[in-house]
Amino acid sequence: MRRSAARGAQFTLYENLRRLVERRRRVAKLRTWEHLLLGGLSGATAASATMPLDFAKTVLQTGTSSQPIQAVFATQLREKGVGGLFAGMVRAP
Repeated sequence: MRRSAARGAQFTLYENLRRLVERRRRVAKLRTWEHLLLGGLSGATAASATMPLDFAKTVLQTGTSSQPIQAVFATQLREKGVGGLFAGMVRAP
C-alpha cells in the first residue's frame, strides 16, 4: 500500500525536479551527482509524505488494533495528534 504510493510520488517528484533543473540550467542532461541529489530529495519527501500510511499498516500488521484503517487514523489523531501519524520517523527523546 505505502510502497506503491511512495514510489509513485518519488518518481513523479524526481521527474518534475529533473525537468525544472534542466530548464533552469539550460542543459539537456544532468550530471550524476545531480541525479543522486534529486533522487535522494525525492525519496525522502515521498517517504515523509507516506509515513502515515506506513504507520497505519504497521499497526494493522502487528495486531495492536482490529479496527479498520480509517479508525486507526482517527484514533491516532485523537490520541496523539498529527505528529502521532509520524511516530517512528525520528528518534524519540
